[in-house]
Amino acid sequence: MRQNLSDDGNDNIIEKIEQPYLDLEENENIPNGYTLYIKLYSQLYHDNDNFRNEPVIVTPEEVGLISMKDEVLDSIVFALPILSFWLGTCFVFSSWYTDKYGGTFIDALLRK
Repeated sequence: MRQNLSDDGNDNIIEKIEQPYLDLEENENIPNGYTLYIKLYSQLYHDNDNFRNEPVIVTPEEVGLISMKDEVLDSIVFALPILSFWLGTCFVFSSWYTDKYGGTFIDALLRK
């Protein structure tokens, strides 16, 4: 759903234009002067008398929507330091084990 505003700012015509998918980064399908609105509905939050079982109409900026690509990238950036810490810890303990008892890295992991 998009809202069209005229040059003088007095016309508020709401024009519904269906989109095949929601692209938050490239808004090439949105003409100048239009504002992108989306409908959000969650049965958990909107299935009551306050919302009359209707979705909320907001702009993506109001609710802080981000793309799946950005979400995955943020998750990877967050997980890499934690993964490297635990891999480093594992390597240090297995090195101590092999120095003390001999054997290989796999022997230290399997405590043989």
